[in-house]
Amino acid sequence: MPDALRKTASYEAMPGEVGRVLLLYSGGLDTSVMLKWIQDRYEAEVVALTVNLGQPGEDYEVIKGKALHLGAVECHVVDAREAFARDYVGPAIKANALYGGGYPRFTALGRPLIANLAVE
Repeated sequence: MPDALRKTASYEAMPGEVGRVLLLYSGGLDTSVMLKWIQDRYEAEVVALTVNLGQPGEDYEVIKGKALHLGAVECHVVDAREAFARDYVGPAIKANALYGGGYPRFTALGRPLIANLAVE
């Protein structure tokens, strides 16, 4: 493989360059570890953002409490169920958007909406 194809671009800020971080927080192990890692590595304030897309069995008050308990300075829970259904799920169903032998693409569909909400 040519060297140009092996190279990747990445950027990791140096401690002291970061004061506040928005973390897209699910409440699971990975994002909980990242919350603490960001605090430890950068000594930065962490604001957690959790987006409700209609996942069954989620207790958003528990997720918010966990983020705050771990040291997030704020935790915002955004209810995006209506926008997700209207702007993403409905059009995907109409387009018969399937992958992997027929599974709906709902998890992947949520990513652009979550990113848009994070920017807002």
